Amino acid sequence: MSSLSNGEYMLSNIQWRKRESDASPRPLRGFTTGTLSVGRRTTRVEARFTDQTLSNRFSDLEEDGVAVTLQVTLLGENEVHLLPGRAPSLERAGACYVLRVKGKSSAMKAVHPA
Repeated sequence: MSSLSNGEYMLSNIQWRKRESDASPRPLRGFTTGTLSVGRRTTRVEARFTDQTLSNRFSDLEEDGVAVTLQVTLLGENEVHLLPGRAPSLERAGACYVLRVKGKSSAMKAVHPA
């Protein structure tokens, strides 16, 4: 379990992988900005990125209902947090894409320093 208190945090780095995969997390290419919102029961990540190829992959995951795990680093921090989430949702926002993933706060955990 993560030691983060309820609130909203800015992200400095984000990586992802399919939830059921043992593969190493992949970078969210073209990442520009992102936030982690921690609540009592749910945790949400919203991240903007510009990579069209990656947006196609996330669209497929969304359509197929494939859950993902996000690995995030908070701005100004070294600790890395894992968030097992539901299938991502994706929308186009001008010149970038917005990725949204929701998970349970109790499932989020801190891992090795970045």
